[in-house]
Amino acid sequence: MNELLSQAEAQSFIVDRYGVRASALTVLGAGQWSRAYAFTLDGREAVVRFGACADDFAKDHIMAGFSSPQLPVPSVMEYGQAPRGYFAVSERAHGVALDDLDETGMRTVLPSLLAALDAIGDIDVSANQGYGIWAPDGAGSHHSWPQALLSVAEDRDRILASGFARHLAKPVDPEVMAKVVREVVA
Repeated sequence: MNELLSQAEAQSFIVDRYGVRASALTVLGAGQWSRAYAFTLDGREAVVRFGACADDFAKDHIMAGFSSPQLPVPSVMEYGQAPRGYFAVSERAHGVALDDLDETGMRTVLPSLLAALDAIGDIDVSANQGYGIWAPDGAGSHHSWPQALLSVAEDRDRILASGFARHLAKPVDPEVMAKVVREVVA
């Protein structure tokens, strides 16, 4: 991943872009693909994320169009080129990562999580083609579901999930993966 903007650079970017409309930039966190900062824009809570892949932010914008009470997706107010990489400004949504929940927390969120999965399953993708990682135009990265499953062992430039298998404690044997895929799609 390209080096992401520092907090000082992010602050400068926000001030240059929004002037006095923006204030109180604070670090939210960083993942493998982006760094996020909370700030106030026009009196409303917002988040700016900086990352190396423009498609991620374009897809966030698309998915915000499917937001519903069962599938709350923050609206993306703006996205585009940043000094190094790309940025997206979204409304802020508060929450806790599923990995950080204890048993009681998981039991509490499980009904809404299942409702969100149902809402995702109800999204009409019939106009799209392909399987696997999708592009903002709706096209999947592979011609079949088995090809998409087998691709986790491949390293491809510019695909964020690329090389997934090499990050596992025990690398996936391509022959074993092919057998699993044949069983799943049979």
